[in-house]
Amino acid sequence: MASRYAVIDKSNRVINVIVWDGLTEWQPPSGCMVKETQEASIGDFWMEDLQDYVRPLSILKPAEV
Repeated sequence: MASRYAVIDKSNRVINVIVWDGLTEWQPPSGCMVKETQEASIGDFWMEDLQDYVRPLSILKPAEV
């Protein structure tokens, strides 16, 4: 059965989310790792200390007058 995985780069940012059975031969891109997840999205950060993903706050640009 396939599961959802986050592809995480060396800066701990989620760069992709994939569905993988965990058995079929596949390698993440060089310098990346994968972690099973149901909630992570592209742009989130993996926080090793928390063992969880953190979504960065969006900074809204003020309306131009």
